[in-house]
Amino acid sequence: MVSTLFLFGIAIANPVVLRSIFQAFKRVRRGEPYMEEDFDLLLGSRGFLSRLFRPIFNMIHRSWHMYPLGILFGLGFDTATEIGLLGISALEAPKGLSLWSIMALPALFVAGMSLIDTTDNIFMLGAYGWAFVKPIRKIY
Repeated sequence: MVSTLFLFGIAIANPVVLRSIFQAFKRVRRGEPYMEEDFDLLLGSRGFLSRLFRPIFNMIHRSWHMYPLGILFGLGFDTATEIGLLGISALEAPKGLSLWSIMALPALFVAGMSLIDTTDNIFMLGAYGWAFVKPIRKIY
């Protein structure tokens, strides 16, 4: 429930962030000068949740600090979905379904999550690399 409310909070805040970035995009397209520091400040200070969670974000100093955060976040979604799929599968066990058939739904879930997460990471790696070459690209 907490994870769901958090995601809904992000969904509500996203239009506000999108509006501020789109306004900056229009200014750049009109040819107005921009300072890279101001642009980074705009991207870094956007949204209510960013200001609210800034002290927590400041606790992450090394890349490995993201792993415990990812595990905590993943427990809220993946585990709940996996338990639901295992429950659905377990309801079929008394009906004489084999163990392999019972495990089909959880195995399909794992395969789908792996495929989607890997694809997303590859695309984001390309996007970050593209934006790193020329910082103004961050707005695009």
